[in-house]
Amino acid sequence: MTNSHGLWRQAIPAACVAFLTAALAGQTAPADKTPPPKPQTREAAPSTWDSSELAAVKLGSPLAGPDADVEAFRGNVVVIVMWQPADLRSVASLDQLKRFYEAHRAAGLAVIAGEGSGMREKAAAAARALKPSFPVVAGLTLPMPEIFKKGQTNRDGKQLTALVYDHTGTAKAAFPGFSVEAQNAALKYLALRPHPLLGAQTYKKIAPAVALVRSEQYGSALKYCKERTESDKADEDTKAEASALQGNLETYADRLTKQALDKQSERPSQTVSILTNVRQLYRGSAPGEEAGKQLAELLKDKAFQTTLEAEKEYLAIRSAAAGIPTCPSDAQEKKKWQGKFAGPVREIRKRAVLMKKKFGDIWHTQQAEAIATELEGA
Repeated sequence: MTNSHGLWRQAIPAACVAFLTAALAGQTAPADKTPPPKPQTREAAPSTWDSSELAAVKLGSPLAGPDADVEAFRGNVVVIVMWQPADLRSVASLDQLKRFYEAHRAAGLAVIAGEGSGMREKAAAAARALKPSFPVVAGLTLPMPEIFKKGQTNRDGKQLTALVYDHTGTAKAAFPGFSVEAQNAALKYLALRPHPLLGAQTYKKIAPAVALVRSEQYGSALKYCKERTESDKADEDTKAEASALQGNLETYADRLTKQALDKQSERPSQTVSILTNVRQLYRGSAPGEEAGKQLAELLKDKAFQTTLEAEKEYLAIRSAAAGIPTCPSDAQEKKKWQGKFAGPVREIRKRAVLMKKKFGDIWHTQQAEAIATELEGA
C-alpha cells in the first residue's frame, strides 16, 4: 500500500475505492479489555472544539438519512465508518451500525457512514433500503487524524475504516471495520463524556436540580435553581451551585435558539424542530415560553411557510439525484450515461426550472439548479 495516510487527508473519490477493502462486519478482533472508567475521571468539556479534528470534517453530499452538519456533533462521541456497496458484508454492517446508534444515541453518540467507492446509484439504493437514522454521505472529506501520524493506517493488512472521536472532537481510535472492538471503544468514550450541562463540576447542594437535568426537564431545573439563587434561606454554597447551573441552562437555551433562527432561511424544517425541542425541554420557564412564541410567529409567517415549501421541493430533487452519477466527459461513457440517466436528469432540470419560477431566486432554487448542472457535467 502506498501513501495510505493521504486517504484520510483528502476527499475520498471513486479512484480511492481500493482502500475500502476491509469488511465492516464480522470482524474477529478481540474485545477491548480496558475496565470501565470511574465517574471521577470524567473530563471537562474543552473550549477548543472549533479547532478540533472533527470540526474540520466535511460531510460531502447526502445519500440517505437525516440532514446534518458537523456543528450538530459538538460535544458528542462520533463514529465515522467507511463502507462500500459492492461488499455485501459491508452493506450488512450498516444495519449493525444503525442498531448500535439507536441504542446509544441518547447517551451522546453520533454516527456518520461515508461511502467512497463512487458507485452513487448502488450506494444510494442500499442506504435508502436501510432507512438510516444517521447521515449516509458520499465524498466525505476529513483531515488526517493525529493517531494516523503516530502509526499505520492498516492492521494485519486490513485498512482502518472506522474512526472513533471523543467529545472533544479528537480521533482516539481506528479499527478495520465496525467491529466489537470499535463498539467497545465508542462505549468507553461515551462513559468519559461529560453531560453538556453538568460538565465536570460536582453538585453537592442541588441534587434535585441535577436529577431534573438528567431527565431532560430543563424548565423545572431552571426554576429550581432560580428559587435557590434568590432564596434568603439558601447558604452560599447552594446559591453558588444553583447560579452556575442556572447559567449553563440559560446559555444552552440561548445557543439552541440562535442555532434555530440561523437556519430559517436554508433549513426552516430544522428551525421548527429545534424550537419545538427547546419549548419542550424548557417547559414552564422563560426560555420555553420564548421558544414557543417564536415558533408560533414563524408558523404564521407566509414568507417562512413559502421557505418551508421550497425546502421540501429542494430535498425531493436532491433525493432524486442522490443515485445519479455526473455525466462523464468520455464520449463512449457519456453515451452509456445518456441511455440510462438522461431522462431522469432532464426531469430534475425541469423541476429546478419550475421551482425557480414558483419561488424566485432563493437559496433552495439555486441549490436545485446546481444539482442539475452538476449531473449534466456542465
